[in-house]
This record gives sequence, structure tokens and C-alpha cells, in this order.
Amino acid sequence: MPRFVFARVFRRVFVLGAVILPNAEASILVTGPESAVYVAPTIYNGSFTNVLGDQSVATPTWYIAQWSNPQPLTRDILAPAGKDWVAANRTTRIRFYHAPDAGAQIPEHTYELAQTGAAPKFPLHCGTEYDLFLSATSGNIYASPSGAPAASRLAQSGPIGELTVLSMAFGLNIAEENSQRTCAINYVGYLAAVTLNSTSGLSMFYQVFLRDSRGDLFNNSSCTGYPANGTYCYSASIEYITGQGMQLPSSGRVAYDFNFLHHLVEAISLTRDPDASHWAVTGLYVGQIMQGGMTPASRWDGIVLRAY
Repeated sequence: MPRFVFARVFRRVFVLGAVILPNAEASILVTGPESAVYVAPTIYNGSFTNVLGDQSVATPTWYIAQWSNPQPLTRDILAPAGKDWVAANRTTRIRFYHAPDAGAQIPEHTYELAQTGAAPKFPLHCGTEYDLFLSATSGNIYASPSGAPAASRLAQSGPIGELTVLSMAFGLNIAEENSQRTCAINYVGYLAAVTLNSTSGLSMFYQVFLRDSRGDLFNNSSCTGYPANGTYCYSASIEYITGQGMQLPSSGRVAYDFNFLHHLVEAISLTRDPDASHWAVTGLYVGQIMQGGMTPASRWDGIVLRAY
């Protein structure tokens, strides 16, 4: 069973009411971020605080979630169109690669997420989980820094019980993973996850782990602290979903494309509303979670969520 709680804030975020796509044909619910992203505060308050990246992108449709960041990113970082850019402080680095770098296995339009809990002046308190995600906007749940509603990127899926495929595809390169072992618990996990809502008012976070530095394997395990207030959270390792082993930091870029519908339906059956036809996907996020003196960096590209 996971020994972490990362979705404590998200349960207030996702609501039903987005456009429902026909489920009789292949549907792309969302594709990866543009060359600019909004930034959410460390605790959800309904508004984005700033924007990072390509200044020609008027309304980004993805955002950076930085839950429990001990030194949050709060300043705008604007770059010319078609250029790489980076936003960084002592605990966090967001880097965007516009151009590919074949030698470093970096495709075009790659986002790098980097954290540290061991920065000299801003250590992460032991026992605190710090999450860094790329998240697709959904249902106008946030206001942009100007106060106007942020554009919605992700289209809600059809009822889960009526789908035949629910798949995620992306590339992941774990570029760095170090630990100073400064706390009793030091770990990092890399995951891709969806959020769901039900017609009965319940919500769920379903996360697929590509790697957990402790070597933990999750088989639709309930996250610590859940269910809570009508919100469920389940974790599954990639080995449980596809049979492939956990990704290693030295493995370079790994391309994923997997159908996790069967495993998600199994998780739904464990909730207070086990009817999968009552549930729909309403959100997507990818990234990493950590505790202690870890210093991870992961690169994400080509993100696509499909349902049909």
C-alpha cells in the first residue's frame, strides 16, 4: 500500500460538466502542453499565480502543480516563440526544450520537471510530500492570472462502462535521481494519472507508477488516507498494468502506450459506486512526487490520452 498522500488538494478541483465526446469512435481527450504553462499555487485557491514560457501563447491549456513546494515558483518567465526556456529557484526547475537533441534523447517539445528536498537553505521538511505535475486544464476550474477563466484543454470522456479502450501514451526519461538520505523516509515516484468523477458525487485519482525509488509495487492499492470525503485514490505499477518492469534512471527515454481500462474498472468496483457507467475521466496529470532529501529530474513528451 502506498505510504504517501499526494492528491489531497485535487478533490476540490475536478467537476462534471465538460463536453462529453462520442464514445463510439476513437477520441483524443487531450494532447501534451503547448510551449507555455500556467502555474498553480502550493495550495489550491481557484486561481493561477503566473505563467511560464512562450509569450506568443495567449492562453495556455496546461499548468504546473507544485503542491507543498517549500519555495514556490511565483514569477512570470516569458520567452520568445520557438525558443527553449527555463524557470528555476532553489527547490524547483521547469525546463522546456523546443528543439530536439538526439544525443540526449530529447524530442522536440519536451518538458523537464526537477525538484530537490536537499537545497542548503530551503530543505523539504521530513514527512512532507512535495508534488510537481504537468496538468491539463479541465472544466474552467481555475482563473488565469488576469482573473478570467482559464481555457479548458481536456474533454471529458464518455462513461467508463461504455468504453473499450482508455489509453495513455507519452515518453519519459528519468534524467536524474539522487538522494542525500536526510530523513527517515526518502523516495521519489514518477507517475501518470487520471482523475474521475461519478454521477453520484464521488471522485477518484487513478495513478500509474512508472517507477518508485523504494521498489514498491502497487496492485490497485488504496493510497494512504483514502477514501476521504467521497474521494478515492488507487495506485497501480506499470508492471501490474502491462507486465513490463519498473523504469530505471539509467534507461534513457522510454516510450509508453498502454490501455488501462480493465484495471481502472477494477478500481471503480472497490468504491461506494461500483457501476463504471456512472464514472467519467475529467483530468490528467503526469510528473513526480517526493519526500526527504531526493533530487529527481524527469522529462516528459508526446502526452496523449485516448478513450473510445
